[in-house]
Amino acid sequence: MSDNRLLALFQQILSGGSSETPLLASEVERRLIVAGITIDTNGLITFTQPLAFPGTSLTNIANANIAAGAAIDWSKINKTGSNLTDLTTRALAGLTDYVEWTTVAYASGNFTGSGSMTWTVDSGDQAAFRYRVVGKTMTVFFDIRTTTVAGTPSTSLQIAIPGGYALANDNESFQMIRIFDNGTPAIGYAAVRNTGAGIQLQRTIDGSTNWSAATNTTSVQGTVDFQVA
Repeated sequence: MSDNRLLALFQQILSGGSSETPLLASEVERRLIVAGITIDTNGLITFTQPLAFPGTSLTNIANANIAAGAAIDWSKINKTGSNLTDLTTRALAGLTDYVEWTTVAYASGNFTGSGSMTWTVDSGDQAAFRYRVVGKTMTVFFDIRTTTVAGTPSTSLQIAIPGGYALANDNESFQMIRIFDNGTPAIGYAAVRNTGAGIQLQRTIDGSTNWSAATNTTSVQGTVDFQVA
């Protein structure tokens, strides 16, 4: 430890700030090591332990003062004015809050028929039912197989909007899906309307054709996007 200026400085700090009663150099070095501070022969100071300042916080830290491997909590970073172009790596896989799918647990109440028609979906009939939300756009994927349609035939099989979300008031969405009406394959339509009950599955685009009564022979598969509140 050859830098006498640094040594004198730490002597004052560790002896209470008095230059008249400095500590011996060996004692200063010992106390620095215990505190997690080392000084090489060139006067380079290295902190071997995290610094802590109880009751205070550090502000106005320049980017150059932050080590590349620093573990800084995301909530403590001011993101105002920033966007994805500021990130060196922008893989979607890193944005897990936005792209991960949520699987909907089976519940018979998620599946109903319009009017007096009933739609019975057993737990094994739900091959897939999941969703994800990006901003205010919800995407729902469903694959419901070998279900039973009974009661008075009507125009819509209905799937509840998952996750406790509600449709935006001014939003409507129509998309093509694959259907098997009593075993007969066809192109159907998924309609999400602010006047309807959840995701309405129709045999025709105008919603005027009833579903057929069926026992374990009606299936629907598709993906639908719509705006949530």
